[in-house]
Amino acid sequence: MHRVSLASFNLPNLLAKWQTFLCPLMVITAILVTYSVAASGHAASTDALRDAKSCSRALYSSQKRLRYRHNWLRCISKFEAYLRAHPHGRQTPEALYGSGKLYFGLYGYSRRST
Repeated sequence: MHRVSLASFNLPNLLAKWQTFLCPLMVITAILVTYSVAASGHAASTDALRDAKSCSRALYSSQKRLRYRHNWLRCISKFEAYLRAHPHGRQTPEALYGSGKLYFGLYGYSRRST
């Protein structure tokens, strides 16, 4: 039977081998974690804007809903909630436009300022 003594281990060489394996693995793990966090944030922001747009479409598709101010303000608040949560997002201009379009439409119906 062959005995292994501690003197036969070359600790610096062993650590160098592990570093070549672990460093790229840690970098890849960090990239994947960062990407998954960013992707989940983007999905949530897209869902919030999609919800605001569907509210706007439902409002414009119903003559009954168009008559009542609270329906307009509910949709406007959804766009504004998106804007508060993502003030510098890629879809911020789209949300600003949607909110402004609803304010303009509300004024056209009620002739009152909000």
